[in-house]
Amino acid sequence: MILEELHLRKCHMQGKQGVKALFVVCRSIRELVLEDCWGLDDSVFAAATIFSRSIRSLSLKGCSILTTQGLESVLLSWRELDRLRVVSCNNIKDSEITAELVTLFSLLKELKWQPDSRSMLSASLAGTGIGQKGSRSLRWN
Repeated sequence: MILEELHLRKCHMQGKQGVKALFVVCRSIRELVLEDCWGLDDSVFAAATIFSRSIRSLSLKGCSILTTQGLESVLLSWRELDRLRVVSCNNIKDSEITAELVTLFSLLKELKWQPDSRSMLSASLAGTGIGQKGSRSLRWN
């Protein structure tokens, strides 16, 4: 039996080694959900690179100290990602989105991007049907 989903809500994640050990044990998961996890910073989240061959879906909500750079460093290592949800993660900024992340976003089947109340990417996609569940995806060639 293989664990396919890992949902962590209101967890204390400051122990980098403990998080890394958890991720090693769960390395074959396809979906990772992190909600309101205290202490989830860039260095702790970096342990998620272990999922490079398995993760298809990531949902982040309320991960307020994770930055755009920390998110990008992990996302770009994941080869199978097709769904991304980032909500209320105030240190993830539209202004820090790189061309590599834009390319990754364009390949996703589903994208929900509302890292903070000032998110422009989410607003610019509104009404296009892009990034919504069951909708068409945006492709740049």
